[in-house]
Amino acid sequence: MGYGCPESWDGGDVVVEAGGEALNLSTALFSYISCGDSSSDQPHPGWLIVYLFDESVDFETAKAGGGTRLELSTYWYYYDNDNTGWFTKDSPKYARLYSGGDMLLPDVLLDVHSWSGSWEVFDPQAPPVLHGTIESSDPLGPHGTFDAAYCGDLVVWWCPG
Repeated sequence: MGYGCPESWDGGDVVVEAGGEALNLSTALFSYISCGDSSSDQPHPGWLIVYLFDESVDFETAKAGGGTRLELSTYWYYYDNDNTGWFTKDSPKYARLYSGGDMLLPDVLLDVHSWSGSWEVFDPQAPPVLHGTIESSDPLGPHGTFDAAYCGDLVVWWCPG
């Protein structure tokens, strides 16, 4: 999958409370780096981050990774080539809300239950999309659904050498 980002995207319906204010996270994007030989039959590591941006953040700012946002990272996970490598109901290694001040959120579950779009060659009209939900044991924590489009412009993590 090459770099790229759709020209615009929404896809988020997640709510979280921060500082007594409800945030509506309406733009959902993800970035992913595969490390190792993706053509191999052996599992290989990768890094996935789902980004959910507040409705006040314009798309250009979102593509640059700025503004009020929730970032959920699986840290390292292993993808196997029989299409079972995406996880379900996994606790992200971090769930961080950027809203005036950084806030780590405990007890968040990220459930990626399906994917769609063009995964072989990046097509901004049909980008790769992850479909899922976010849950939290905290009633003020993040909860809702997302259809996160791939945005290679957000790739900031690199594979270890």
